[in-house]
Amino acid sequence: VLAEHCRDPALLIRKQMVVSLTTLLEHYPEHDGITTTWIKAVLPLILDPEVKVQERVIEGVDQLLFQRLLPAGHAQEHTPGNLLPWNILTTLTKCSYHKFFNKVLLHWSKMDNSRFQVVNIVKCHIGQEHNEEAWTLLAMLSGYITIKNVAFAVDYFEQHCQNTAEVGSYTLLQVLKVLSNSMKHVPADRAEDLHQQLLLPLSSFSVGAELISSMMDAVTLLTYTLHGDDIENMHYYRSPVYLPPIGLSRHKCVLVRPATPASPPHHHTVQYRPYKESSMREFGSWITAVDWSFLETYPSIEQQENALHAILQHQYEAYFPLKTWRKRESDQPWMTPEIKRLIVKKRNAYNKGNPERYRELNSTPRVSHTHFREGGGGRVADVALTDKRPHIDGHQFGNLKGRSTTQYMVFLLDAILKGLEQRNTVAQMCLIDFKKAFDNVDHSVAVTQLYNFGCRTSFLPFISSFLTGRQQRTKYKDKTSTWLPTTCGVPQGTCIGPVIFLALINSLLQHSSHKVKFVDDVTVFSVNTTADLQANRLQQLITTINEQCQQLKLIPNPNKCQLININLLRQGVAFPDVHLDANPIPCVDIAKVVRLVMNSNLTWQDHVDHIVKKASKLFFMLFKARSFGATQQQLVQLYCQRIRPVLEYACPVWHPGLTSAQRTTLERVQKRVCRIILGGSYNRYIATLTTFGLPSLEDRRGQLTLSFGEKMKENDHLQLLPQRAPSRYQTRHSARLPPVRCRTERYRNSTIPYVTRLANK
Repeated sequence: VLAEHCRDPALLIRKQMVVSLTTLLEHYPEHDGITTTWIKAVLPLILDPEVKVQERVIEGVDQLLFQRLLPAGHAQEHTPGNLLPWNILTTLTKCSYHKFFNKVLLHWSKMDNSRFQVVNIVKCHIGQEHNEEAWTLLAMLSGYITIKNVAFAVDYFEQHCQNTAEVGSYTLLQVLKVLSNSMKHVPADRAEDLHQQLLLPLSSFSVGAELISSMMDAVTLLTYTLHGDDIENMHYYRSPVYLPPIGLSRHKCVLVRPATPASPPHHHTVQYRPYKESSMREFGSWITAVDWSFLETYPSIEQQENALHAILQHQYEAYFPLKTWRKRESDQPWMTPEIKRLIVKKRNAYNKGNPERYRELNSTPRVSHTHFREGGGGRVADVALTDKRPHIDGHQFGNLKGRSTTQYMVFLLDAILKGLEQRNTVAQMCLIDFKKAFDNVDHSVAVTQLYNFGCRTSFLPFISSFLTGRQQRTKYKDKTSTWLPTTCGVPQGTCIGPVIFLALINSLLQHSSHKVKFVDDVTVFSVNTTADLQANRLQQLITTINEQCQQLKLIPNPNKCQLININLLRQGVAFPDVHLDANPIPCVDIAKVVRLVMNSNLTWQDHVDHIVKKASKLFFMLFKARSFGATQQQLVQLYCQRIRPVLEYACPVWHPGLTSAQRTTLERVQKRVCRIILGGSYNRYIATLTTFGLPSLEDRRGQLTLSFGEKMKENDHLQLLPQRAPSRYQTRHSARLPPVRCRTERYRNSTIPYVTRLANK
């Protein structure tokens, strides 16, 4: 419970939790579970945005670790309280939380004046009972504290470098880190011997693969320390890269590249004129078609000769232009420009951009395309969908006109939040995933479902012919496999395919109101009071889905299904497990639902972080376009078409629930874009928006949300907004929507109440 509250949004609670966990570990120093919890919950708070929380973390580390370190041989060395620092270091290595501990050391080394005394105490434990932990702490401290006397590390390495099994490769790795961080303080009389000790195991390949990279780095630093800028003795190579084994080999690989790229091969430029047959024909046609009688108008032979030479020279340059090619010293005598062009053509033959390698996307006859293509009159898809529309599940939001992922999420969140308005209620939500849903469609079941849902019988033979009798093969480069018949699946890329799948999945929980669908994405949820939670109504829905999937020959994938337990109460709740076909569904705190990131607290911080990170990765397009000479208006257009949609996808769902900090974070993305476009001429954000004619992201999200509400008022197939009871009287409030009553602020800041308030203004 204390660890969970370390992530509480309240500053005072986070500070108190750090102090409480530190005090708890101080009273129970031998408890491994408390030590692990303290490391996993307290150390990450060093990255907390509040300085006060960071100070509490640093004080806790100093109190539990550095102040309890005693020299080796001390009378109270083996008491539980004084063994705590070594237990923390051991657990820290097991949990791989060095990143946070290094951040703590960075701040601690600037604040505490006893840091050199700590180093001396840790050095006393080298070769003793806590040898490995001592080297681990020294390796981390050496990155932030200058250790001038490193003779102890040199002695230890020279004694044990040939016997890795005695001390372990991990300990030697920490010794190498200490040496690398303090290489310039190695005594001059020991540096040359250390250099040989490092090179000897590398040259004889007697060192473990996990130590090669660190030893190469140490050799590089020591070489620079010994020789400085002496070019003749410097070893020029980059830091080695640790690579996995090649092929079936069990030996790991280490890639060492030169620091400077190899010089290009010597070449000289050769000029030539390509005399192509096509160019010669065109030149011959031109020279025979020209009327040369105008040359007789010149009074002298010299003038006629000069005029003829100028005309022929100009046309000669036009039809046979002078070109150059690079002839290298390594080229064979038979190498010509034509052969080089063929080599380049062959090299690019298997590139992705070569149209000759494109496979045929669809071999459907042209006559069938007139019925299945987009926009064709009398399409089978349109007619079949028209017949099915009255029977389609009202909670299906995919592949239907007037439906979208935004409506999908609005309906789902409104149903959950409206249920959580009741006191002592919690919710569970399960995301169902199918194994290759479109590829495993049984043709007979699909046609039967189309018939059951009212598709006219005259179209069923046509659809059956479309599904059956298909073949497929695999093509790799220029090789193709034999044709094999397809026994199931719906052809993707056609208009009738999604309609067939809608008919197939329509019967899943058709009469239940606790589900939403978007084509093959099915989400079921349950809202229960804490007293009725053990009834496990969600398990009943999952069991029903599993039974119906067996009838429809659909295969749910339990490993990819996700369960989210939503508890907004102050006290903890024990949620029951949910199983799919005897397989437990994994429970997660964060999941992606139709490209929106949801968490168990129903807040949007994770989604904001996700879209900001995704949009920031697209900034490279602006830098590239600007380097190619794009104008500012072109850069603005590129931003509006490629980057801004990432920040606005389905914004009516999450815009009403944003905090002021989240709104500022999103607005900062557009501010960075303005700085990139204007460069050094950027002045003020508001003035820049006026210059480019751009609204702020908050204003634009508000407009999109209002537009979403207006469309919902006009949607005849889906009623998400509250409807006023019909009346025969015309009043001044007839056009207003009935207000949504909200008990909690969370539901008030959701889409339906927010859009209702906007529409009534």
